[in-house]
Amino acid sequence: MAPRSRAAAIRAGVPRERDRRKGIAEPDGRGSEGSRRHLGRASSPTARRPPDNSRSTSAMLTRGYSGTRAYCQSKLAQIMFTIDLGAALESTGVTVTCLHPATYMDTSMVRRAGVRPLSRVEEGARAILNLATSPAVEGKTGLYFNGLREAKAQAQAYDPDARRRLQTLSLELTGVSVESVGALDR
Repeated sequence: MAPRSRAAAIRAGVPRERDRRKGIAEPDGRGSEGSRRHLGRASSPTARRPPDNSRSTSAMLTRGYSGTRAYCQSKLAQIMFTIDLGAALESTGVTVTCLHPATYMDTSMVRRAGVRPLSRVEEGARAILNLATSPAVEGKTGLYFNGLREAKAQAQAYDPDARRRLQTLSLELTGVSVESVGALDR
């Protein structure tokens, strides 16, 4: 019987059939076509402090909502999650990285926000392709890249206590138990 979730597949060392069809990385780090695959998360270098789980209203931005703050908070949470996922997948052959491909690329989202584009989409595409294909990043995991270069994310992303609080809050908000996801010891 195939595992139901990608996390269960990774823990069991068996990719799900739909992951094979999509070419998503198998536990040995190879996609269905045999090419190296990197799982990545797009992230913003301006990400701000993540939610303080002592007050879930802060995490949900129920007071003083700002779209920019919500965006930055979500990107920092992605970076924090990816750092932990990189550690969890170490020695499986699967790598995960965070990427801020470019700043204010010329996309419909940026234009609708009334922001003047600062980067071309091609610049962001080069950064994505670099992580997916470059031998220079082969085997590197749990890292943050700004464009084509490895960089440092916000300091809080590297704080194990902050990441543990984020994991606790995420489990609480989703109603998922630690046991069901095989949570990591940090």
